[in-house]
Amino acid sequence: GLVQGAGHGGRALFGADHRQARRRMLDLLTQVGPGVEPALMQRLEGAPWYLARNILVVLSQLPPVVNPEPILRALRHDEPRVRHEALKVLLRHPATRDRAISDVLEGGDEAQTRIALNSLNGRCPPSLVAPVLAVIGHPNAELQLQAVRLLADSTSPLVVPQLLTLVRTRGGLFRRVRLLPPTPLMLEALAVLATRWANHRPVIAILQLAGRSADPQVRAAVG
Repeated sequence: GLVQGAGHGGRALFGADHRQARRRMLDLLTQVGPGVEPALMQRLEGAPWYLARNILVVLSQLPPVVNPEPILRALRHDEPRVRHEALKVLLRHPATRDRAISDVLEGGDEAQTRIALNSLNGRCPPSLVAPVLAVIGHPNAELQLQAVRLLADSTSPLVVPQLLTLVRTRGGLFRRVRLLPPTPLMLEALAVLATRWANHRPVIAILQLAGRSADPQVRAAVG
């Protein structure tokens, strides 16, 4: 009876203005199980933001959705609370996880980017190297640092030019290569270059500069 009434449940949820009433309806729909998914997905697109959020809360507690496309589109919803719940749904399922992370990292939203990076649990799979590299250009230094740490074990040569932008610059009359001032981000990038890419031609000169640096932190990063 509950499954057959899923469509009525969706309409009730749509009309439930009181927060406690919506919470009870969410609990009811979650108990119904996967059979409620078609009714919820039908209501998701075009729903008011609060209804979309509630639908996604229910979907996050059900087995993998059959068609994740509407939820992927919800990652670009104007309301951040909807985007947050959509990401939670997609991160739970291997079939949609990497695509959701990629979309979020390339989108640049700070809160979403933090959630996506944390979901990787300290390791960056080869399929996500490019999206994680995109975070190096993010204005938030904390997220940049997290991205560099995720790339520490990557064997993709794509990481080298991006890491070099974090440790060197050119200046002076002859535009000579110089090390950037040591910051946590610069030192982390330098340590990754020294550990993983010490024999890579563009990196060798930087490591030589760092080894001669008067700053003990810089020397330690390559030591």
